[in-house]
Amino acid sequence: MYQFFKLKAVLIFLVLACFFGFGQTLVVAQTPAFTKTNDTSTLLATPWHEFEGGRVRLALQPVAEKERLRGVIEVNLKPDWKTYWKNPGNSGMAPSFDFSPPSSYEIMYPVPHLFKDGSDWSIGYKNSVLLPFTVEKSDNGESLKGQLTIGLCKEICMPLDIPFDFSDGTANIALSSSLLTMAEEKLPEKAPENIVIHASNDEKMLNITITHQDEENISALYLDGKTDEIGPAEIIKNSRNETVFAAPIITKNSKGPLTISYIAEAKPVSFTGILTSQSK
Repeated sequence: MYQFFKLKAVLIFLVLACFFGFGQTLVVAQTPAFTKTNDTSTLLATPWHEFEGGRVRLALQPVAEKERLRGVIEVNLKPDWKTYWKNPGNSGMAPSFDFSPPSSYEIMYPVPHLFKDGSDWSIGYKNSVLLPFTVEKSDNGESLKGQLTIGLCKEICMPLDIPFDFSDGTANIALSSSLLTMAEEKLPEKAPENIVIHASNDEKMLNITITHQDEENISALYLDGKTDEIGPAEIIKNSRNETVFAAPIITKNSKGPLTISYIAEAKPVSFTGILTSQSK
């Protein structure tokens, strides 16, 4: 009888051990999938896409179940190469996405620079730049793929197409989200409340007057009219509390007043916004 109870106790012990061991195996198997789809402290990045003038890659928050995702385009350029702002000038190409499924997006930009070479001009960046962006998913699925097209230039502008697929996180490289944080910290701020901007135009020229405080110094203004092509802005008057810019209207395709997004390069803080110009 003693041997019988001893054997029964051993069998019960083995059954319980197998049960709890199997349960632990299930937990371990599920952990990577949870991390892949819900960990917002990391980004998923494409491999570097190498080209003659440098390299480009794309990083995005894990697709998971979020409807609005944040990401960043990272561009590292060799000397004498440049890439472009949203108004690329008369010889460049602004970056753009083609998402599948189709999704709305917005690319945000740090303060760019104006480059001139004779009659050619462009607005953009040299060396390296981080371009943060947001994308609104069109559905609740975990599929997000497509192509980034970005213009790159040394002597001739060339498009670089970068395909991506963030449907499966294991196909991409994990990065710290600090890259995205750093990119967003470099963006210009919303225009301060003390700044007053007035814009007017005739058929050929746009004039913008910025009224500001004594300690503010506005050194450059970058303009994008979307379908309306606006040339480089130049300072035509600069006083203690007022800076006036003039920019040529190269092509006006829209009807009604000009609506222009801008970045003002300024000290102590560069700022950005949207202005509307009234015809004279």
